[in-house]
Amino acid sequence: MFSNKTFKKFIDYMEVFFLSYSGLIWLLNFKGTLKYCKMKRIKSCFLSIIRMSLILLLPCFLVSVINAAESSEKPDTLKFIHITDPHICNLAGYHPVFVEGRQHYGKGEELLTNFFKSVPEKLQSDFVVISGDIVDFYEGETIFGEMVGNQIGQAARLLEKSNVPVYLTLGNHDIASYGINLDSKKIIGHQLNAERARAAWIKNVPVFSDGTYYSKTFKVDTTTFRLIFLDNAYYKPGRDSDGRHYIIGSDQLFWLNNEMRKSETDVEIIFMHMPILNLPSEEIEHSKNKYLLNLDDTVAIGMVVKSSETNPLNLIGVLGQNASARLVLTGHLHSSVAHDFYFSEDYFILQVMTGAFARDARNWRLIQLTGESIIISFNGDTRTQYKIPLK
Repeated sequence: MFSNKTFKKFIDYMEVFFLSYSGLIWLLNFKGTLKYCKMKRIKSCFLSIIRMSLILLLPCFLVSVINAAESSEKPDTLKFIHITDPHICNLAGYHPVFVEGRQHYGKGEELLTNFFKSVPEKLQSDFVVISGDIVDFYEGETIFGEMVGNQIGQAARLLEKSNVPVYLTLGNHDIASYGINLDSKKIIGHQLNAERARAAWIKNVPVFSDGTYYSKTFKVDTTTFRLIFLDNAYYKPGRDSDGRHYIIGSDQLFWLNNEMRKSETDVEIIFMHMPILNLPSEEIEHSKNKYLLNLDDTVAIGMVVKSSETNPLNLIGVLGQNASARLVLTGHLHSSVAHDFYFSEDYFILQVMTGAFARDARNWRLIQLTGESIIISFNGDTRTQYKIPLK
């Protein structure tokens, strides 16, 4: 089955073909037409020319009508699918303790392959965004006691199976290393090799060719959308306390501040793995680690950002100072909840979290960008859950 864009291209090609065909027939029959006109009366000749023109131009007319109908029925809309936390992993050859602890993510590759084959085309999506924990680990300890990191290369080959572009942000697992404490038989994780992991992502995945944070702009009608992809994958020490779970370097924050000030009229959407702030556990437990579709849930939970958290050298400070982002899409907590983060009485950002794809392949959201609004679907459903008016 053709997608809308493929069908439109087909219609355009057919229109060009029929116009070219008509011209060619006219040239081939020009001499015969002149001869016919000499033999017949002018009136008969004129009627013959009209009939031949109608026959030749009818296909072009029909194609143009279909093309016009397509254009009128389909308003200018950019569609993309948001998923997060697929946790792709190949556990072959790793330490048995590690395999036992991570095998619940063993089907991530199969789930994502099936998703790429069907969902983007079915939803007529222009691209897919995966907001972190693309793989379950950067490197892990093998049965021989060595640390091996081959997951990123395998993930890169899997991402190539998508028929639409795939944009990524890194998550904490994408830069994580896991060893085994042989005495306690427990998995020990750290991010001490994070920069080596980031280098591997940059080397293997083209979307990171300019670095692990970047932006893309798209124009829909007269509205310009600036999509900003952040790297907040590094865990903050003592992350169990209130506040932020992550650390973002000052270089990335200065870059973000510059991106948000490039235009006074664009609409900014931010993608990152960990949410803006830690969320109360009671707000996420009801949807954690499972598929959630609550059609009554159409109002985001309000959350006031404390003034003490708006330091100009942290993410919250940059977001509060610029007051131009309208939506943040995240993952990490394996939950499907939304929060309105109020920076002032006049400015808030809707943060929408999508459930873990690794836990259930129905954990996706369709996002539609129009010149007048941002439309966010329910998990695994095309019906509208949240709508952000832009005008």
